[in-house]
Amino acid sequence: MKRKKIFPVVFVVVFLLLVPAGGSAAKKQKEKTLQVFSRIIFDQVYSGIQKEYFSKLTESEKIKIKKIRNEPIEEKKAIEKMLGMFEFCHIDSVYGSSNKASGCKIGVLFSPHPGGGLFIADVFPKSPAKKAGLKIGQHIVAIDGKPLKGLSFVEEVELISGDCDAFVELSVFSQILKKTFNVKIKREEETWPTEYAVSKLINKDVGFIKLNGFFLGSEKLFGESVKLLIKQGAKKWIISLKYNPGGFVYAADRILGEFLPNGLVSLHAIGRDRKISKFYVYSKWIRDRMYKIPPEDKVIVLVNDYSASASEIMAGALQDYRRATILGINTFGKGSMQYPIELSDRSVLMVTKVHFFTPVRKRAVDKTGIVPDITVYDNPFTEKDEMLEAALEIFQQLDLYGEIPMH
Repeated sequence: MKRKKIFPVVFVVVFLLLVPAGGSAAKKQKEKTLQVFSRIIFDQVYSGIQKEYFSKLTESEKIKIKKIRNEPIEEKKAIEKMLGMFEFCHIDSVYGSSNKASGCKIGVLFSPHPGGGLFIADVFPKSPAKKAGLKIGQHIVAIDGKPLKGLSFVEEVELISGDCDAFVELSVFSQILKKTFNVKIKREEETWPTEYAVSKLINKDVGFIKLNGFFLGSEKLFGESVKLLIKQGAKKWIISLKYNPGGFVYAADRILGEFLPNGLVSLHAIGRDRKISKFYVYSKWIRDRMYKIPPEDKVIVLVNDYSASASEIMAGALQDYRRATILGINTFGKGSMQYPIELSDRSVLMVTKVHFFTPVRKRAVDKTGIVPDITVYDNPFTEKDEMLEAALEIFQQLDLYGEIPMH
């Protein structure tokens, strides 16, 4: 009888010794499982796509998303996999962090590359990137050995920024060389000029403005360039939208106000309900200025296959209203607009809500782009700007042409 009383005590002792270790492992496994299968933000993104995406989701798309949701992968990877099914939809800020890159930089203006990674839209003068030999049109595919495919645009940019005087290694694909090369660049404090709008007077009467993007304040920079060039004697205009990836539509509408009367339609947009909405040229903000481009001044706009989105809005409107001649090659063909949806972790889902069309001829831009009036190719193997030279030649021969060719 006494021996029988001993066994329960021993059992309890052994059990108490085993529970802490087993419980800790089970807890860690449970936390890992919860992390993998947490789908709070995933469900919010899916809800935003369902409600706002340009086209209604098909049953096959819904089934595919349900399968992705149940896959044993982290939530972020599941979201990226789902967003890959939809045109230009993306998370615009890193989860729980600022959407601005901090630290020292290398002096490059980036835009998202359609195939993943970063496209170099401009290299600022006197910057580390300029000294290292980076060029417009190159494609960054990895940073410090980490491939960029699958990362958000902000995550990619933040990988490049960092500690001052520290090196960052970029893997860069050159379309000209048809190969990828590595380059190390030392980050510096931003002391170089960030030229989002570059302007100069050519041949005493040609005002040249290169617009690198449609950002907050781009319309002011553009207007200041116009004012300066008019004072210097500009009577003809060359506006370069080459390598301009776009930006804010409202900035494009305001810059169009430099060329067109207030209230004209700048574009037509259509969403999943098939209803057409209109956007308008907004020039009231410059009504008190004396430096709007005179209507009799001739204008040539330069474009290439990296001119996208808001660049195509501007080029398409100026072409439709016969206010400018478009010179270059067919533009990129991003005829869609993204709208923000705030998520509970303070990140933002950018969802493609509408496609847009040109204002007068109502031409579709998505996947077709803007066809130039005059086709001119830049030679990627030379430092010359063949498009700019062709535009200057047209102005020199304007008396022979009578009118600049237009579609």
